[in-house]
Amino acid sequence: MPPIVSISGVALSNIAGVSGKAISNIRRFGGRPTALYSQEWEFDNQTVNVNTSGNGWSPTGTHADWASGTDACSDTNNRWFSTSTRTATGFRVDSNATGSNQTGPAGAHNGSGGHDTGANTRYLFAETSGSLDTDNVFIARMPGFDPGASITDQTNNLDLKFYMHGYGRDCGSLYVYVSSESSTTDGSSNTTLLCQYDGNEQNNTVWSRSSGTSTPTSVSFNGNSSNWQQITVSLNGIRTDKGDRYIYFVYVGTDSFRGDLSLDTITIEES
Repeated sequence: MPPIVSISGVALSNIAGVSGKAISNIRRFGGRPTALYSQEWEFDNQTVNVNTSGNGWSPTGTHADWASGTDACSDTNNRWFSTSTRTATGFRVDSNATGSNQTGPAGAHNGSGGHDTGANTRYLFAETSGSLDTDNVFIARMPGFDPGASITDQTNNLDLKFYMHGYGRDCGSLYVYVSSESSTTDGSSNTTLLCQYDGNEQNNTVWSRSSGTSTPTSVSFNGNSSNWQQITVSLNGIRTDKGDRYIYFVYVGTDSFRGDLSLDTITIEES
C-alpha cells in the first residue's frame, strides 16, 4: 500500500496537522501510511574524543540512547568474542583527518560520498594506535527500535544503511549484528550476525564481504581522500518483529596503527 502524498488535493508536506494532531505523529490516515519509516544518525553534535586509552566515545544529547564500548557488552570480562582475549572499548569521535598517517578519512561524510572538513563535523572511528590495535574490540550500539511498530507496511523493505571509510593497509574486520538485547556478545542466542567485511591488509585497501547478504560485496579505498562508501544491509528478517531491536557495529583491528576504520551517516529506512 503506497504512502499518502496528499489529502483533498493538498500535498501532505503542506499539512501541519489533522484534528489538532501533528501530521508527523500520525502514522496512518484512513488506513494508509502517511510516510515511510526513516531514522538517520550523524555525529556532528558529539564531542571529539581521540584518546588512545579509556572507553572512548561517551554518547550524549540526541545520541544518549546509543551505547559505547563496555556499555554495549554483557560479558563480565568485557569480551565480545568468547574466543578472543580482546576487551570492549568504544569507537572514538573525530573531525577532519585522524591522527595517524596513511589511514582514516580526510573528514566526515558530506552527505554524498565526499568529505566535509569543517571544524564542526564529526564521525566515529576506531583509533588503532598504541595497545588499542591488539588489545581491544571497538563496539557501538544503536538505540533500540521496534520494527513491527515502526514500519508502515510490513511487506516493504527495511534496510540498514551506513557509510564506511576503511583506508589503511592494516585494517581488520567489521561485523554488524542485530539483537533483542541492549548489551550482549556474539555468543548470545538473541544476537545474529548480519554481515562481515574484511580488509585485505594491502596499500590499496579492499574490503570484501565474507558473511551476510549486504551490498556491495566489496569496497576499496586508495587514500585518505577516497570517497566514503555506503553499505546496505537488509533488515527484512526482523521487519515484523515486536519489541526493541538493537544494531551493533563491532570492529577488530590487526596489529598496526594503520587500521582506523570510520563510520558515518547511519540510517534505518523503509522503502
